[in-house]
Amino acid sequence: MSNRIDLTQFEDIPKQMEIKWHEHPTYGARYLIQISEPETPWVVGAVVPDFELYDDYAKNKIEQEKMAKLFAKTPELIAELKRRYEEIDELKELCHEFLGQALTLYDVGNQHKDVNYDYREFNKLRTRFAELLDLNSASE
Repeated sequence: MSNRIDLTQFEDIPKQMEIKWHEHPTYGARYLIQISEPETPWVVGAVVPDFELYDDYAKNKIEQEKMAKLFAKTPELIAELKRRYEEIDELKELCHEFLGQALTLYDVGNQHKDVNYDYREFNKLRTRFAELLDLNSASE
């Protein structure tokens, strides 16, 4: 799939981040986005207020919080996207194998009625295919 985001560029990002409201005497109030892993507990970003936008401190703080939460969820979003890419790849592979098995069954049935085809491989593919379809529908 050519439209995929190259996730390798995100392999080294932290796995967990959190937001924290911080009031600084010089820089003012803002949401900080910090890594919440014990070995690397530093701040990686801040959502700074823009009071011109709304001219309303409370509304601006709500908008800041939304953006800070979005940034903090980035590792989870990337992990979920990676899982979905893997599922798509597996489904494509299974569809290809399933079609191959179905065509083989068709050929065997039409050409060699006396050949004993081993249906176990076909049933394994069918079962895994059904499991993936169930997983996808359950997560929607």
